[in-house]
Amino acid sequence: MVEPQQAFFIAVRRELVERYPGMVYDGELPGPETEYPFIYLGEFYQTDRETKSVILGSIPVTVHVWHDRPDKRGTVSEL
Repeated sequence: MVEPQQAFFIAVRRELVERYPGMVYDGELPGPETEYPFIYLGEFYQTDRETKSVILGSIPVTVHVWHDRPDKRGTVSEL
């Protein structure tokens, strides 16, 4: 059984790879030869809180979008 945090990571990664092929990285930042802009999937972690009748949870996510051209700021916003 896949943990909710892992299932969410898989779904987000799949969606980003489909929309932006060749631009999505996770695990380690890509090398200096990588073309900009690119997307780096950062932290995904799960926090749970139990109540009397249910466990509530959230999965905060950090998605980094890197670009090397400040004058192309709109590109980052569009991603």
